Amino acid sequence: GVIWLGKISYDTYVLSKQLTGIQETLHQSEQKNAMLNDQLVAVQRRLVQPSTQPVDPSKITSAAAFETTSFNPSVLLKQELRLIQFALDQHQYVYALEQLNHFDLKIEQYTLAETLKQSLHQAVQQDRKIIQNYVQTRQAKIAQLDAILQQLDMSLKAEQNNTALSINHSSKAYFWQKWLKVDQVAEQTPALMNRKMILKELQIRVLLAQQALSNGEFLAYQNILSLMLAELDSLPDQFSQKLKLKIQGLKQTPMQPIPKLSSAAILES
Repeated sequence: GVIWLGKISYDTYVLSKQLTGIQETLHQSEQKNAMLNDQLVAVQRRLVQPSTQPVDPSKITSAAAFETTSFNPSVLLKQELRLIQFALDQHQYVYALEQLNHFDLKIEQYTLAETLKQSLHQAVQQDRKIIQNYVQTRQAKIAQLDAILQQLDMSLKAEQNNTALSINHSSKAYFWQKWLKVDQVAEQTPALMNRKMILKELQIRVLLAQQALSNGEFLAYQNILSLMLAELDSLPDQFSQKLKLKIQGLKQTPMQPIPKLSSAAILES
């Protein structure tokens, strides 16, 4: 029992460290996102606003030639779309939609072919709808998975005090089958004590899975489910096996991939 409690504490500590590391990575990405945005705004100001500093007349010709050859509106628009795609990849959907709206307005500020402008406006409108639909679908899926996890949590709480166990009959021999009976067990056998601690550990993992899911950390969420399935392999009773089937169903539930901006594809062509 002491060993199992130590294992539970250690596993919880390791998972907490992993989740903390993922959250720190996300925070660093958000900082990088903000830095890229600041740089982009600075570049736009330099390109759009006229310089207020005195200019050496002898350098006017060369400077004008440099700006004519170096400034390409398509390059700047591509940079903005990369920033928006980066925000989508980091699950910053509100920010991505705001920047997409700004991008739609800026299209008219640059010297582009009218057909290209029209194509970009249509693509932005399509991207906006795709992102909104993706967010709605994703939120509904997460709510559905979270509801199932909550049911698992409640079932685990109720099952921890159950001593009337039913074993699934199988050709595979479990050491549990020598100790557990379908009838009510009067005393806490070592097998029942171990089972109770395993269920308690599973309950902790359910809470960690909910946290990972709500933070959009789908890889961490999948890894936690895999750990739960591995722990349930040692429990042959009907409740544990039914629980295993539910977790397998959660693990096999796909998440819709993050959409790619069609407006970016237009500028790349």
